[in-house]
Formats: sequence, structure tokens, C-alpha cells
Amino acid sequence: MKRGEDLRWSQLKVGILLVVGFLVLLWVSFNSDLGSVFDEETLLGARFPSAEGLVAGSPVLFLGMETGQVRSVELVPAGGAEPIRMTFT
Repeated sequence: MKRGEDLRWSQLKVGILLVVGFLVLLWVSFNSDLGSVFDEETLLGARFPSAEGLVAGSPVLFLGMETGQVRSVELVPAGGAEPIRMTFT
């Protein structure tokens, strides 16, 4: 073999190795238990005694970072100390 053919074969092997490595990384990221970028939103709920200024579409903050959005704010007809129910993602 000539030197040029050796160089091309080496480049091909490196390219194949990179593609296989990328595919393995992609497979692990989709099949891990750590979650995914494509996970569905989780719908949560909470009850409060007061809902001043709370409206549907407001951002939900956790430790100062926006993590979700308020879906609905409802008045629960049953009596209790916390008559406002908020649903958020």
C-alpha cells in the first residue's frame, strides 16, 4: 500500500469510530433513567389560603428559576382553610 492509501484507511477508521461512539451516546441518552428533553410535562396541584395576583399562564419559580407554568386557578367550593386550588406544570 502507498502512504496515501494508509492515510485514507486511517481516516475512515476514525470516522467509523466517531459515528459508532455518537450512536452509543445517543442510545444511552434516550434509554437512561435520568430523564429526557422530550419528557412529557407533569401536572401538579397545590392549595393555598390566598391567590392574590395568581393567574393562569403565570410562571412557576423554583429556587429563583422558572420551572413551569400555572395552568388553572380555581375556587374549591368545599369549606376549608385553603379554598384556592392551583394546577401547574
